[in-house]
Order: sequence, then structure tokens, then C-alpha cells
Amino acid sequence: MARSRNAVTAIVLDASVLIAVMQPDDAHHDRARRIMRRHAPLSELLAHRVTLAESAVGAARGGRLAALQQAYARLGLQAAPTDEQEPWRVAALRASSGMSLPDCFVLDAATNLRASLATFDEALGTAARSAGVEVMTEAR
Repeated sequence: MARSRNAVTAIVLDASVLIAVMQPDDAHHDRARRIMRRHAPLSELLAHRVTLAESAVGAARGGRLAALQQAYARLGLQAAPTDEQEPWRVAALRASSGMSLPDCFVLDAATNLRASLATFDEALGTAARSAGVEVMTEAR
């Protein structure tokens, strides 16, 4: 699907990107910030609900869950829409790929929504590219 430079697109964010953008000491923090600065103004930022939970565990442990929710809201991050067939697609993907269940939810969301995927997980990125999903690991 061809997209113009100014078209609003959807980007599904993996937990690796969400965690990195929120933690200045994360090895991928600068890369995550560049992706956000470059794409957030023109893109719909989405995360699967499983990814939201996965990325929020550290904040929940530290009593900062409400602050994280507010930070995600400031980014314009939204939960990716799902449909009734999602569990069956994800089960088939898990069975055929051997990927973790959270990664299967992320890849299914990007594929089903025809969205790009932002991830620093090499295995997930490889699987996404094989499925025809555009993968963002750096701001372009």
C-alpha cells in the first residue's frame, strides 16, 4: 500500500519501543524517541492491550501506573482495535511460528490493521517483514 509522506498512517508499537521511550536509561531510548518524534505527529499510535499490560509491569511494580497511563495519553497512544477472529488468528500464528504469545498479538494487530510495526525485537521484526509488514526500527 503506497502512502504519501503526509498521509496519516497507523503504527503498532511493540513493548520494546514503549518501554524504551519511557526509560531514559534503556539502551534503545534515543532510537525510540526518534521514532516517536518523526512519526507521532502524522501517525495513529496503537498498541495491543497485551502490549500495554506487558509494558506497564515495571510501572505497576513501582507504583507509577497512573503516571504511565497519563504519559501514554500524552503520546496519543490508543489500544489497537480487535475483532472476534483475533484469538483464532493468534492461536494459528503461535502454533506455526513458535513466537511468544505477546509477539503474536502484536504481529496480528499490525497485519490485520495493515499498519507499520515499531519494534527493537529482531525476531519479531523478521517475522513481520516475512508477513509483509513494514518494520520501523529507526526514524526515517
